[in-house]
Amino acid sequence: MDITVIIGPWLSLLIILVPLIYAERWIHQHAYGIGYLLTREKGTATGFYYIFFFPAIFLHEFIQYLVAGVLNVKIKKIQAQPKTQDNGTIRYDFVVIDKADRIRASIIGGTPFLVAAFLVYTISTSILDLHTIPEAVATGQLTQVTSAIQGQFNTPDFWFWLYMLFAISNGMIPTKEDRAGWWLILGVVGVITVVFLVIGVDQVIWDTLAGPVTDALSLVTTSLTIILGLDVVVIFLLGVTEDALERTKGFKMDYSGPKQRTKSAADKRQPGSNVPIPKGELMPSIYNMELPIPNFPDRPNPAVLRQRAAAQVTREEAE
Repeated sequence: MDITVIIGPWLSLLIILVPLIYAERWIHQHAYGIGYLLTREKGTATGFYYIFFFPAIFLHEFIQYLVAGVLNVKIKKIQAQPKTQDNGTIRYDFVVIDKADRIRASIIGGTPFLVAAFLVYTISTSILDLHTIPEAVATGQLTQVTSAIQGQFNTPDFWFWLYMLFAISNGMIPTKEDRAGWWLILGVVGVITVVFLVIGVDQVIWDTLAGPVTDALSLVTTSLTIILGLDVVVIFLLGVTEDALERTKGFKMDYSGPKQRTKSAADKRQPGSNVPIPKGELMPSIYNMELPIPNFPDRPNPAVLRQRAAAQVTREEAE
């Protein structure tokens, strides 16, 4: 039994998940930042940000609402508008569910992620056939790559499905609250696996892990790789848009702290800074800069110097 057959797909999935999580976080931050630069108002920027990821938000809340009903968990409150916030972080609090035991809470919190993962896989493979692009790239032939890319644009409603794929995939990472009971479920799965190994059905487990599980992980990794490539394109577009808005508005978003905010381009601007110059202000130049000029000692008037010289001569002649 080669253990790498089982571990390899999990490692590949982990390797692609790390940059995907960072890319998603960057996209969320700067999507909110663009909304704030456009409006300079937190409430409107929050609305713009939530509309940008509306498919993922609706899917998450609707699935949780349905699953809570199936498991007989009461809904405490439903609100239609997001709360005003300072940064780009989706807060899934439109449907507030009453407290439940850990098992039911884990199911309610985890089901939206599983449904979103299924939709992402279905859209990327069955509808858009995006897996043909990496397969064409693997051949190393430019004609096949070009043909695969052109084939995507022939898909009916291509841009709609591409947006749905982007929005759902970048809103599917479970929140801290949704992951609260996952360790319990993973522990139960681990105990069942150990019991099967003890009673002598290890070959069945091995065949399952090396067969269907490995194949499923490979498909998921392929889908996430495609999504990461899509995120890279969106990051470029968001970055160009944000930079243009910063230069036009004369303000720059600051993501260094726990809360995003805008800073005036004139505040704390240092030479060589990438902070945009406010509209109407002159470009830095030696001709409009206040250069430090050293202080020279006072020099007496030339007439006074001549009088002092004449007096000195008179004194010498008198002597």
